[in-house]
Amino acid sequence: MRYKDMKTKKLIFTFIMMSGIAYSQVVGGASDAFIRDFANNWGNNVVKSVSIDALKKETKGSPYFDENFYDAKLNGGIAVPQKLRYDAYTDQMEFLQEGKTFEVNKFEGLEIEFPKINKKYIVVKYESDGKETEGYMVVNYKGDKYSLLTREKIDLKEAQGMNNGLVNNSGASFAKRKDTFYIANEKGVKLVKSTNDLKSIAEGNPKATEYLEINKVNVKNINMLIDFVKYLN
Repeated sequence: MRYKDMKTKKLIFTFIMMSGIAYSQVVGGASDAFIRDFANNWGNNVVKSVSIDALKKETKGSPYFDENFYDAKLNGGIAVPQKLRYDAYTDQMEFLQEGKTFEVNKFEGLEIEFPKINKKYIVVKYESDGKETEGYMVVNYKGDKYSLLTREKIDLKEAQGMNNGLVNNSGASFAKRKDTFYIANEKGVKLVKSTNDLKSIAEGNPKATEYLEINKVNVKNINMLIDFVKYLN
């Protein structure tokens, strides 16, 4: 084999390896040793949240899509010492201890899986309202190169009245926002809100572009998006 051919193949292999590393950093990347240390030092990796307890008592509705607590696992199947649930208002994983709510410290790449309900969350960096944000997203499908994620969000609708100079939350309520879908690859986590966003992701891939034209993928249809992401992989 000629030196030039060997050099070309080496460059291609290096590019593939670097792309894989970049992708794993977007949708994972926390080492097993780090996760084990995180679980073993659980008491140092949680914070008490008294404010949310008070807010929930005074507000109509719920900040949860599911109020139940479930057994959970971290990256690599490492068991969580406490049963957890996801608060879609604060964007935090939490558990109860002695009647008080505690939140789990989050970091990019943290995965929390709930086997009983077949649901997994991952902490990623993404853009929201023009600003970089770090938060939990649901993993709908995770492939070798592309993943489909969903951001779940619940907002607080404030009451209009005032009470002793402070906002009176007795009329406030939690309201579910429509889910938003994101596709993650080695370039980052991209919001998918139109067909043009899908075309942008497929750019440079003629077969993927053709797939979009033939299948007329609806950006609000999670099953169609999953099929598209599977095709990309």
